[in-house]
Amino acid sequence: MDSCLQELKKSRFIDTSDLTLDNGLFKSFDLILQRQLDQVWHVAPRRLKQIVYDLKTLRSIAAALLKYDSVTFLKYLHICRASESKECMWLFTDAAHAMFEYAKKRVYVLRRRVERQSAPKGLGKRAALDPPMSTELIPILEPMPKWTLVEDILDEIEEERAEGGAAFA
Repeated sequence: MDSCLQELKKSRFIDTSDLTLDNGLFKSFDLILQRQLDQVWHVAPRRLKQIVYDLKTLRSIAAALLKYDSVTFLKYLHICRASESKECMWLFTDAAHAMFEYAKKRVYVLRRRVERQSAPKGLGKRAALDPPMSTELIPILEPMPKWTLVEDILDEIEEERAEGGAAFA
């Protein structure tokens, strides 16, 4: 999101005083951009329009991170990747690659194992060069943080009820 904002600040069509990463997380950010670009949208370069679309997509991904569980979020990221155009800037950044990798790690880990087999006779040293590999998918399925917080709150309520019940007895 930061790289998109830096590109946006280079534009002569936009007042950059309100363009900060913190402001980019609010819904009003899209309205601010829209108001500034409404009158010049027809003459704005395609790259500028693409940056505006990318920022909307990144805002929706940030909202989805808090709203969805890890499996649904990974699926949402794959849908975003499939629906984005070739001109999309954010999709080809290192940050986007890291985001996809972290989203995968929240759901599963791939572990490779070397399978031990006895070498067939007659192949000599060549058989030992490429041992067969197998890939094991290990599900992680990270719980949603908001459900962990709800569970903590319910435990706290239960403890307070137990303490309150003992005080009245």
